[in-house]
Amino acid sequence: EPPAGVTMDFAGGRLSFTGEASHAWLTGAREALAAERLPGVLYLDLDAVTDLDLDRAVDLAGGLSEGLELDFALGDARLSSVATEELLTERWSALAAHCDSKGIPLAVELTFEESATGDPLLTWQRRDHLVRLLSDAAPGAPAPDVLGELLLDRPGGDRALLTLHLGSPTP
Repeated sequence: EPPAGVTMDFAGGRLSFTGEASHAWLTGAREALAAERLPGVLYLDLDAVTDLDLDRAVDLAGGLSEGLELDFALGDARLSSVATEELLTERWSALAAHCDSKGIPLAVELTFEESATGDPLLTWQRRDHLVRLLSDAAPGAPAPDVLGELLLDRPGGDRALLTLHLGSPTP
């Protein structure tokens, strides 16, 4: 039975839903309808149902869901701006708590772009700093997946690219 705000229509073997619902209802509907064949239903269409919890997660993520470039201070493991670190941890903490409370899968990737002439020890320190920063901000959240580093001749310093994946368990 759809919740208030979701309408159901059946035509030509297609069971369609439209409206807005929680992530839990959408997940449950997909699982229940996949496990149980309904007479005459050839196709289940939930594409027109807005996942309110996932929309809220995207709002909480701000620019994080599109990918965020994090610049490092020259010769330092910390980011070039304290304000950037504070904003990152604030958003990550709120986002991880929301996703956990709503059962929304969340994954984060870190890709490092380092100068080919850079210090390998500094690369590890930066990686460790960002992983610890995110882990301390949201202790129950999944650990970031570090994809490795790209060795480049980057004018202007080294950076990391942080990418979030909302709603899918693995990137």
